[in-house]
Amino acid sequence: MKVKKLNEKSFFTILYVLLGIILLIPLFSKDLTLIEKGVMFFSQYVSFFASILFFKELFKDEDEYKTFFGVLLIAVSPYRFFICFSEKEKLTALAVSLIPLYAFFVLKAIKNVKIKIVFCILAGIALALIGMLHFPILTVLIFVSITLVFVYKAPLVLLTIALGFGLSIPFTLDTLKYLLFGGFDELNYSCASIMPYGYRFGSYFNTFMNIDSNPGFGIGLIVCLLAGVWNTISDSKKVRSKTDYYMFIMGILFMLTASKKFPWEYVQRIASPLLRYVGIWRTPTFFAGLAGFFLSVIGAKAIGSLGHRNEHNANAEDGKEKKNPSSNDNNDNAAFDV
Repeated sequence: MKVKKLNEKSFFTILYVLLGIILLIPLFSKDLTLIEKGVMFFSQYVSFFASILFFKELFKDEDEYKTFFGVLLIAVSPYRFFICFSEKEKLTALAVSLIPLYAFFVLKAIKNVKIKIVFCILAGIALALIGMLHFPILTVLIFVSITLVFVYKAPLVLLTIALGFGLSIPFTLDTLKYLLFGGFDELNYSCASIMPYGYRFGSYFNTFMNIDSNPGFGIGLIVCLLAGVWNTISDSKKVRSKTDYYMFIMGILFMLTASKKFPWEYVQRIASPLLRYVGIWRTPTFFAGLAGFFLSVIGAKAIGSLGHRNEHNANAEDGKEKKNPSSNDNNDNAAFDV
């Protein structure tokens, strides 16, 4: 299974063409609905093809079953459908669509030896765009980026954080002032607790949005995670990589922050800025969506390894058949003996 036709050059060429078309729409039509549909289509293109680039880079030296399943899990994530079509939160949808692109640039910056600085700058620009669209998501990605600095010993990621935060300040200044000093009633932010809107354990493992109106992981990711459990049981001697542990821990961490049991109310009582910061989230749904992103890496690797193992076993059996054709004939004849 090959996913080699898409590369960075073709991705950005199509990206510029689509962006140009969207910018030209207002010149030929004043229909706001058409413009909104164009923007949403653009965001889905960015998310889907950036996911391909991310998983290709992540699983570069391995079979591409994993890339296929990783992209598939991101594409059919219930959280994407929830924010794009159910809630119709356009700014959130655009910000979320840029996360795989940001992840791709950061991954290139960590792995690429020659031009790390270039990918750090590109990642910083992507982070700034996310911050302009949705400030709370920016803060979470800054936290994730800081963990990458320590886990992968990549101090250049600090440049990405500084650049992304700095470029976004002109667009997020009012929000920053609100968090630090309060006021700004026109922003219509709430200081209410988000705990009542959190997930119960069963909410994660639904196929769409049937429990408490919270999007679950979806049937695809659930199956892949079960495959991961099976791989662990059947191949307990296998050495897990640093990335496996990192993705798993981050996925579990964000699952906890999205749950009803996470003590957000106690966090809000620590200081007034935290009271306001937690309030601007309104709901912890995003944390569950981000948990799904991290766990999709584990799930894709698990289901890809399972498929690769079956293929390897089939090839081994074919090799045995070629070496011992007479024994196969005897087995075939024995099968018909009564």
